[in-house]
Amino acid sequence: MKHEVDVLALGTRAGSAGRQALLLGAAKAGVQPRDLRDLRRLEHIRVLLSAHERLGAASAKLGLFARGGFAGDLLAEASGRDDVVLVDLNPAV
Repeated sequence: MKHEVDVLALGTRAGSAGRQALLLGAAKAGVQPRDLRDLRRLEHIRVLLSAHERLGAASAKLGLFARGGFAGDLLAEASGRDDVVLVDLNPAV
């Protein structure tokens, strides 16, 4: 099965050798609000990438970038987690 990540931020962490995955993300330009399914998909990809320890993906943050906003279930889940970043791509009016 093929998995796709739109955003991958690589960098270094204190106490770690080499570059590691700091953030895995999905970016959507459509009007459909992103929901908990989108977060679960990124969590699944993070688990798969964690098998490759040199990437350090196990502690990568998960980012959702959206123009269509975020559903209530996702907002509720993200509010209690420090590993989830939600970015609204709509320009400020």
